[in-house]
Amino acid sequence: MNFLEFVSQKAQACGWSISEVVSESMVSLNFSVEGRAEKVYVRPCGKTADDNTVIEFKSSGLVVPDDETLAHDLGFALLRRNGDMLMGHWGIEEVGGAQYFTIFVTQIANTMDMDEFKGAVNAILGERSRFNKVLQSATIGF
Repeated sequence: MNFLEFVSQKAQACGWSISEVVSESMVSLNFSVEGRAEKVYVRPCGKTADDNTVIEFKSSGLVVPDDETLAHDLGFALLRRNGDMLMGHWGIEEVGGAQYFTIFVTQIANTMDMDEFKGAVNAILGERSRFNKVLQSATIGF
């Protein structure tokens, strides 16, 4: 079974479908969360020492601010948040020369069942929702 078939099968078992084939090694699943469109990207990201494929789930990223103080403060807050997350973590990725704070979840494909697939996606959607609420409450006073 190839990557696209694997993700399609898992998504369908959860009642979802692939929204976009970004490349032959990355797809996106689209969701509506509290009236906002959210994408979860899925791609193979490597192999374990015993040659099992590792699948990465990731969110759309938040641009790392140009202001170094703000970037460090936000990065520190997200790093602290990692300690409270049961599944997934915040990280920094580079896309097209820009840096983004992104939520990542990794799973071993060979042993991943439907509940783990759904859990990875929901962990990302839940953290994005939580973060958006924090941003909204922080900007209400401005």
